[in-house]
Parts: sequence; C-alpha cells; structure tokens
Amino acid sequence: MSRAKITFDKKSTEPIPISFLGWKSRRVQLWISRRPMDRSEFPPCIQNVLSDGPSDAEKGGGCNRAAAFLAAFLGQAGWPEQEALALWQGFAHTHNIKDPLFHRWFCRMHCPSCQTVKSTSSGYPRLGLGGLGLCRPDSRCAQVAWPVGYGCDHPSGQDDPRGEFGVMKCLDTLVFARLQDWRTGREMELEMNQGEREELDQMVRDQGRRSLLLGWKRVKGRVRPLFILGEAEETDSASARRSMLSEQI
Repeated sequence: MSRAKITFDKKSTEPIPISFLGWKSRRVQLWISRRPMDRSEFPPCIQNVLSDGPSDAEKGGGCNRAAAFLAAFLGQAGWPEQEALALWQGFAHTHNIKDPLFHRWFCRMHCPSCQTVKSTSSGYPRLGLGGLGLCRPDSRCAQVAWPVGYGCDHPSGQDDPRGEFGVMKCLDTLVFARLQDWRTGREMELEMNQGEREELDQMVRDQGRRSLLLGWKRVKGRVRPLFILGEAEETDSASARRSMLSEQI
C-alpha cells in the first residue's frame, strides 16, 4: 500500500472522497541529559548569549530568540529548573524579558540544531540566530551538530535506548487519521486535534452507506479539515471500494 504525508490540495473547493482506515499515534519526546552540563562545557553560542548577548541587543533585536534558545538549551543540558531560571534571568531581565518565556521553553521545546542557529529568521518564535553575532565556532564545534551535544556525555541525544546518558520526557502525543484518498488511490495520514477526532468518529458512526468526503475550513487563520457526509453511494461503487480496501489491508 502506498503511504505518504498528507498531500490533499487545501486550496481546492471540491471535497475529496475518502475512507477512514483507523487511528495511529506518535509520541513527541524530549531528550534531557542525566548529568547537568557544567558552565565551562557550554558551547560558544551559549557563552556568547550569557556574556555579550545579540549584536542588536541595544535595539531589542534577537533578545527574545536568544532567551528562548538559552532556556531550551538549559532544559536539555540537564540543569535543575531553579538554577536554570536564575542563570537565564541574568540575561533575560537585562533585556526586559519576562519569566513566562522561560517556562514556555525550558524542558518543553527542543534546543535548535546548529544549522538552525546559523540560519536567519524574521524573529521570535523562530530561532534562527544568524546575523546576531552569537555563533562564533571553535574547533570543537566542527565535531557536533547540536549545541547541547557540545558538552554533554551523549553528543546527539539520539540512539540512547537504554537511557544511559539521558531521560526521555514525553511532550505530547500526536494523533493521525489514516485515510484512503479515492482520488489518488493512496493512503494518507492527517494530524488531528481532539475535537476533529471526535467529529470524525461521529461521522463514521453515522455514515451508513453514504460517502465520506474531506474538505477544508479556515479556523483562526489556519486551514483545518472539514468532514462531510455525502449522498448514499451506488451499490456497485461502494462494493468496489470495499473490495479494494480488503485487498490492500
């Protein structure tokens, strides 16, 4: 069976005929070092945040991004929350950044990769820090691709199934609907929130012989799925689809 990321045309006004195949879930996890990283082991980018701050700091440029970066780093570097907050406040309060930003990022968001840190961005909450004078690599930086990996015992934070170097914190559980797109004949996975899941479950219970269609709606500026029950399917058409599904499953 062909599986792919969702590729439905969200600009299309024509509903797509689909079949519901079931639910699947995936946990979003955060690796946290068991050993708190010593300040002497911090990478240059973090040292520069703490000592100099962004090059445009006097104009307010990049301070929120740098504060979020520092909070996320300290969380995965294994620092206890109160110690991390005290260190973070030394930078943040100088630039009039309030504590809620720390709690939004500490042990709740992944520290960005070196590639992301080097990139430029339009501003917070994107954490591209390029152009702010914070990324000034030393010889060790060439050996790592992640700021936390610079000084922790496990450079990547990955492939640590036994938890020797860190612990995994579950941040969220994402739920996906498995859908058969009858327009293309392919199976798709669509991430859904709790309300959308309940709506689809009810649609499936009420469906009977009617066709299930997928459209789109705009909610607070975001395009979200809209499920519709169409007319009753012709017997031959419904039978053919059930036959195809049984063969694929």
